[in-house]
Amino acid sequence: MRVKTILVAASLAGFAMLLVAGPAAADVIKVSPGESIQTAIDQAGPGDTVKVAPGTYQENVQIKTDGITLKGAGSDQTLIEAAATPAAVDPICEGTGICVTDFAGDPSGPPPTPSLSDVRIKDLAVTGFGFSGVFFFATVDQRVSHVLAKDNDGYGIAAFNTSGGEYRDNVASNNGEAGLYVGDSPEANADVHDNEAYGNGIGLFFRDAAHGVVEDNQSHDNCIGVLFLDTPDDPTAPTPNSDWVARDNEVNHNNKACPAGDEGDATSGLGIVINGAHAITLVGNTVNDNQPSGPTVGSGGIVILSDPDSPVSTDNVVKHNSAFGNLPDDILWDGQGTNTFTDNRCETSEPAGLCVSGHGHGHHGGHGHGHGDDGHGGKGDHGHGGKGDRGKNHHKHHGKHGHDD
Repeated sequence: MRVKTILVAASLAGFAMLLVAGPAAADVIKVSPGESIQTAIDQAGPGDTVKVAPGTYQENVQIKTDGITLKGAGSDQTLIEAAATPAAVDPICEGTGICVTDFAGDPSGPPPTPSLSDVRIKDLAVTGFGFSGVFFFATVDQRVSHVLAKDNDGYGIAAFNTSGGEYRDNVASNNGEAGLYVGDSPEANADVHDNEAYGNGIGLFFRDAAHGVVEDNQSHDNCIGVLFLDTPDDPTAPTPNSDWVARDNEVNHNNKACPAGDEGDATSGLGIVINGAHAITLVGNTVNDNQPSGPTVGSGGIVILSDPDSPVSTDNVVKHNSAFGNLPDDILWDGQGTNTFTDNRCETSEPAGLCVSGHGHGHHGGHGHGHGDDGHGGKGDHGHGGKGDRGKNHHKHHGKHGHDD
């Protein structure tokens, strides 16, 4: 009995010490102008915050550790911009401002299982990089908030091969490809809320990714406002674009003109485009005044189409949206697949009959709808996502993809 008593006493003493000690406290590592953000990141451990003071920092950084928060003093105070000579990073991070991945392998090889988790980026601006301002690869549960990503040649904020991302209250402007991008993610489970994207090639771009909510965003003055794309040149890709809900977004005046190039057709005046994707629900969105300002493969407010080499856009639901002043039509569907249109307030559609009569943005009413397997060829070929191919080829060109295109 004495042995048992000693063991119990020792166990209770050890438990008491654990209660007193508790978990290790997270550190805050501060960075001031003239100091290196990367050095602070390398010193940080899981749960730590790298807090960057107001100022301009000319460097590119890579985060390889779980649970780190990179926090500025505000997107109008802390600016990370491209340096004349970039710092050495893993190959997949080349050309990016803030790169979050622990993948150091061949970017053209098989994609790794997402693993690096719980990294937060917030309250700063990132600008002037050759590929992407903020870039995630093979990550889980990343968070980006109150970030300004502007004037990057490719993407503002981009996530490839990720799961569980949340992107809230960011601004993405004047990026060459897309303001905010989620792609190559069969379990994206993305939460895209309250962002603003303008002046980009594509405002919000979702390609070969599944499962997510896109809500209360503003996408304006891009060439394409919002694009859901299943890559036309890879119809058997294991990451089809499906199961997204886009609700209560404002997608207006996307009249910027993107010229044709090696990576895609000219585009302008496209609001919300579903191209080859399925099970996309568009509900309660405002899609107004999307009109082309230059040559374009097509234009329109809400556009659903299927490329010849891609899966058919089907099982999509378009309901309770308001679309006015779009050219050539407020709603344009090529008639392929089984897609449902219900109670959309608009004036013009192709085929006819997809609009509920009425003007302005008052209460939704009526029961207008259209669906079918055959439908009309109509102007579907004019609604092509066009520049949707650009990002994939651009990414491949830079070796950023985790698999061959």
